[in-house]
Amino acid sequence: GDQLVQVDLAAARDRLRAEPRVAAATVRREWPDTVRISVVEERPVLQLRNGETVHVVSSTGRVLPDGLDDVESLPVLDAPAVRLAVGVQVPGSLRPALVVHARMPEPLRPALSSGRLDQDGSMSFALPDEATIAFGPVEDVPAKLVAIQAFLDQVTMECLDVLDVRQPDRPTASRRAGCVPPAPTEVDGTAPDAADPDAGAVSDTTATTGPEGGAGQ
Repeated sequence: GDQLVQVDLAAARDRLRAEPRVAAATVRREWPDTVRISVVEERPVLQLRNGETVHVVSSTGRVLPDGLDDVESLPVLDAPAVRLAVGVQVPGSLRPALVVHARMPEPLRPALSSGRLDQDGSMSFALPDEATIAFGPVEDVPAKLVAIQAFLDQVTMECLDVLDVRQPDRPTASRRAGCVPPAPTEVDGTAPDAADPDAGAVSDTTATTGPEGGAGQ
């Protein structure tokens, strides 16, 4: 029943933007009798775990409230203990993790769903069977993600210990001591070269990404 001309559009917009789940909002006056409100919701992208406490963070770096749907499928990152509150932005020390996850292509997300951010800003990821990806500082992110994808696409994971992509132009892979990878299987009726006992196995030294993104050893 208020007069349309007296509606404080800016105040309404600011109250909406103060809601933790609202990323952006617009409020418009439409004559003769309408106030039109549009909102863009924050998009959850990551779970930050500090010990026993888990915070859901949006793509803009905002801490979201508890009780959101479908957050169990989000990646989990163990991060240094910091004080976080719903509705505020995460501190600068945690924002590098958002950069990595924002640039991560969809095929990689399931594989890199468990990670860690250390005090010095270095990141790492846990793979199945206790294997680890040493990502290092948040720099050369696209090249590092390409190196990881090339390795996971082309090299068997059995016996992998650490995949180190801190130098993305020359990633290295080490095998767990005492672990023997299974024998390669036949493809289209043709077995791998019997003279090469490590055919299809993880390299003990390096698996390099070539100039066109292909992985070599």
